Amino acid sequence: SKAMRGILLDEGTGDLMIQSGSVVIGGTEQQTIGLVLQTAPGEWKESPLLGADIYGQLGGNMDRMWPQQTKKMIRACGVDVKNIEIDDDGTINIS
Repeated sequence: SKAMRGILLDEGTGDLMIQSGSVVIGGTEQQTIGLVLQTAPGEWKESPLLGADIYGQLGGNMDRMWPQQTKKMIRACGVDVKNIEIDDDGTINIS
C-alpha cells in the first residue's frame, strides 16, 4: 500500500511540528492511529462515529468488540491494520 504522507503533529503538544520555520511533512500512519485511539465518537465533526475512546476503556472491563470496531475505524482513515489484540496486562498491540 502507498505510504500516507501529511503534516506531522508534535507528540507532546498536538501542535503542528515546525522545523526551520516550516511545517514538517512525513509518514502519518502512526499519528493517525494515535488520534483514532485518543478521540471519542463525536469529536470529529465531519465523521461523528469515528473515535475509539481508549481512555473510556481504561480501568474497567475492555469491551470485547472494541478491537474489531477500532480496526474498522483505523482502516476507514486509510491505514492498513491487520490485527488489534489486547494482552492480559492491558497492552494494545496493533499490526
